[in-house]
Amino acid sequence: MANAHAKESANRPAEASAYLKEETALSKRLADAEQSERKGEHSKWEAAEKMRLQQAAAIEKELEHRALNDARATAGLHVRLTAQINDHERELSLLRQPREEKLRLLMLASSGAGDLRVGREQKRIFDAVRFASGRESIVLDLRPAVTGEDLLNGLAQGRPHIVHFSSHGTEAFVVFEQDTESQNHGAVVTADAFTSALRGVHEPPLLVVLHACLSTPQAERPAEKITSFAIGRSDSIADEDATA
Repeated sequence: MANAHAKESANRPAEASAYLKEETALSKRLADAEQSERKGEHSKWEAAEKMRLQQAAAIEKELEHRALNDARATAGLHVRLTAQINDHERELSLLRQPREEKLRLLMLASSGAGDLRVGREQKRIFDAVRFASGRESIVLDLRPAVTGEDLLNGLAQGRPHIVHFSSHGTEAFVVFEQDTESQNHGAVVTADAFTSALRGVHEPPLLVVLHACLSTPQAERPAEKITSFAIGRSDSIADEDATA
């Protein structure tokens, strides 16, 4: 019995040493695992930070690209606007110098078929001029039921600065009235003939207004060759809207 206890006592230090080695190995494995986990988390953070920096660089590059394009567009717009301003200034410099005289307005109206209230339109313009503050500086020549001869006489006699013509029209012609007492559908006057009438006077009008449907192409001809400014209608318009 004593020998057995002695033998057991002798084995205890070895067992303790084995337990200590096992505990040390477990502690090392645990430390290694913790270190590996920390390295993994650090690697993930580094990858996320790298991606964030790449995205920020891409956004900054895109903003620089847009800013460059905006600068180019602004520069191009500035060049075009400058060219247009120069063109307008050149056109204005070619205008005849104004004299100390009253503004002469020739109002022409035609409705051979009687389906346009051009008389009411002329009355409203006449009333607007009559009650205007500068009415003493305006000479208004109203010519209803106008014929081609009325146009020529009005241009030659009145030497108007502005010609305002209200009637039916298309892209190719406007409609004057026939010099007759019977009901009719008017007389067609082509754009070339209308332009020739404007060209035939010594001092062409500065502004021509064709108050007729689809008359923009006709207004472009005198504006290119004779007058300084011309206005036409790009589409059809109802009679009451035209009057307004």
